[in-house]
Amino acid sequence: MEQIFFSPKLLIVLMVLLIVSTFYNKLIDHLHQRGRMAGYTWLTVVVGVLYTLLGLAILDWQAAVLALLVFAFSGSPMALGDIRRFWQEQEGGTRRIKELVMMHNIEGALLSSSQGDDHDEGPGRTSGF
Repeated sequence: MEQIFFSPKLLIVLMVLLIVSTFYNKLIDHLHQRGRMAGYTWLTVVVGVLYTLLGLAILDWQAAVLALLVFAFSGSPMALGDIRRFWQEQEGGTRRIKELVMMHNIEGALLSSSQGDDHDEGPGRTSGF
């Protein structure tokens, strides 16, 4: 392994990584503000690790391959866990929405039957005649 500490090559890689990470963070902010990041935390981490490993590969490709293997084994359970947690939250939210709709429909039916036929039909409600 060549001497890379305090070398111009190292400084360039570090500066490029700092710039790329700054823009990547702005992209993540932009997507987050538009509500497009739900369920993708794992992917943002993987992308960040991959471009960091690319920087490492420029300095020492063998170290980058080793790091890729280490991160793949240590990060896979976390990534899969994040995906699983997201889907559980989605299923829980869907279930809660269904419960609220059912509760609303039951309450609406009870109110409708208790008021008889002389109630205000309001927008979207008709008596069928």
